[in-house]
Amino acid sequence: MSMFAYRILLLKKRVPLVLYMGLTFMFITRCNTPSTENEKVTFQQFTDLLNEHKAPALATFLEEDFIFTDSRGQVLNGCERVASGWKQLFNTFPDYTLEVKEVITVKPGSIAAFGYISGTYKGMTTNVNENYWRVPVAWRVFISPNGKLKSWEEYHDTKIIHEIIESNQADSDF
Repeated sequence: MSMFAYRILLLKKRVPLVLYMGLTFMFITRCNTPSTENEKVTFQQFTDLLNEHKAPALATFLEEDFIFTDSRGQVLNGCERVASGWKQLFNTFPDYTLEVKEVITVKPGSIAAFGYISGTYKGMTTNVNENYWRVPVAWRVFISPNGKLKSWEEYHDTKIIHEIIESNQADSDF
């Protein structure tokens, strides 16, 4: 069933469902209040900084006890540790990019977003683009009433990314 058909179902049943990457999510939505609009603005500003690779500036958006959970379930705790992790990510993938396609306020303080992430390992381009990857992603983000991010969870397939990293590390072992 197409996304359009799901949206029609929403109108008939009044149960908000979102189909993305073969997964179905159910959300209880509320009207767009000023606070939820501010949260979307905060999310957009934060993702803009991620795309600009401004790791030090990212830390200003994070609570001190910020929690980052990656697609493999690995958790990084603490504002400085997470900012350092992003800096390492930007070194590994100098063209790392988030493409946010849709942002949904799940409830005040909670956002779900969908799009793509992409990058090229160590910026090593080839004729066949073998070090480049682009995968669909879903994010779940919690934002404090003070406008700082409490947590960031990211869900995507990591297989192609790790295959590229491993392939290049194997090449450098010779």
